Amino acid sequence: MNKKELIEMKLSKIKSRIIRLHKLNKIENCLALISVYCDLQYRFNQVYSDADIELLVSELSKEMLKSTINYKSKRDTVLFYDGFGLDLRGWAVTYVKALNVLGYKVIYITSSKSKDRIPHIIDELGENNIVEFINTRESYMTWINGLFKLFLNYQPKSAFFYTTPNDIAGAIVFNRFKGLVTRIQIDLTDHAFWLGVNSADYFLESRELGASLAVYERHIDKNSIIKIDSAPYINRDEYNEPLPFDIESTPYIFTGGSLYKTLGDEYHLYYKIVDSLLSEFTDLFYLYAGSGDSNEIEKILKKYPNRAFLIGERPDFFRLIENCVFYLNSYPMFGGLMMRFAALAKKVPLTLKHEHDADGILENQNLLNIEFENIDDLLVEARKLITNNEYRKSQGLTVINNVITDEIFARNIYKIIEEQQSEYSFETINKIDTSEFQKEYVERFDLNDFYKVIVSKINKGLMYEMPVQFFKGYFIKLKERRTMR
Repeated sequence: MNKKELIEMKLSKIKSRIIRLHKLNKIENCLALISVYCDLQYRFNQVYSDADIELLVSELSKEMLKSTINYKSKRDTVLFYDGFGLDLRGWAVTYVKALNVLGYKVIYITSSKSKDRIPHIIDELGENNIVEFINTRESYMTWINGLFKLFLNYQPKSAFFYTTPNDIAGAIVFNRFKGLVTRIQIDLTDHAFWLGVNSADYFLESRELGASLAVYERHIDKNSIIKIDSAPYINRDEYNEPLPFDIESTPYIFTGGSLYKTLGDEYHLYYKIVDSLLSEFTDLFYLYAGSGDSNEIEKILKKYPNRAFLIGERPDFFRLIENCVFYLNSYPMFGGLMMRFAALAKKVPLTLKHEHDADGILENQNLLNIEFENIDDLLVEARKLITNNEYRKSQGLTVINNVITDEIFARNIYKIIEEQQSEYSFETINKIDTSEFQKEYVERFDLNDFYKVIVSKINKGLMYEMPVQFFKGYFIKLKERRTMR
């Protein structure tokens, strides 16, 4: 049995256990295991939805939320459910900013874990809107009931569903309001598995890959898909943590994001690009802002000890992009949001093409000369950007003109809420082959994840349901924490 078959067998067993727990009416443990299952499917990423689990979510929604709903939607009230609760990572701050500008009564809901951690979101909401924190730690039942009551209390006309791939609580509650609320899902995780196909009426996609997977893999009606791009939120706050060199006087290339995005291809092509440029241009520096598996980047750091640096995630990363020579996109997994940030900073996001992953992130992207099929062609463009200051400035002005503005974004959000359409459209939605992409996920998948994802406070019931797996996961996590120290 190969690795893929082994993982699929383990997932099948978890799915069977989920169905059994439902039949035994062990609902809390059933919910916990659905969350675990969806998290694993997201990490494994060989399928993009699960019809059986989606059907079960619909059944659970009806069973758990039986109270009669006397629902009278309030036309100008919009609920924004943020399952991530991250201040500047992702799209939440961009959306609440637009909703506030448009004059809607915004009900922003997120986890109590994010209290005091989302200052920019709170600021962009303004004084006239409402922030609600729900308990997402105690139990899934508490989480579900908390979100359900807020829907009933505020009775929004429209609700944005913006959440993690395994948010069973959010999926159940949104499922319950079918036909009562216009439910709009923001597909942040368009490239991977997520739960909630039946929990929204409309799905916001920004590129062809997301639209293709929605239609052909998630089996979503193409008439429910709305194309929208997003205007990245720029954080101008000062940050006093030191940097390894003077970014205003030193030429450097920059990459940001989780390090796993640079791993997974057998030739480590991202690091070959970095190595080639640092070797050729001896006055050039390299800066990576992120965290994760550092085995490959450590080789670069050791080879260029005074010119290559790894720093942690920073809230002022836009300042780092503004001062770099160009932004080098990660590979084999790209950073779509970082591409947009680079363009807004008037910096070229040089990208080594990987399947169709990075297509359609910027307007007219195929005309911008930023994506390359092979390393050699990318290096030719990199050399021009490094050595020709005028060319670099010219290309920077070109890319910034292909990023959506705040005004255009807000205008389209209004159209989506009021008309369920935007100014953009996918001319055709073609089926995209993701088989090679999926192979990389199999190779990257850590078998220990089967145990680690079980272990959390909210999943404590699984300690009795699956004691061997739970405690194995606990000790794996404990060992990893000790190693990091």
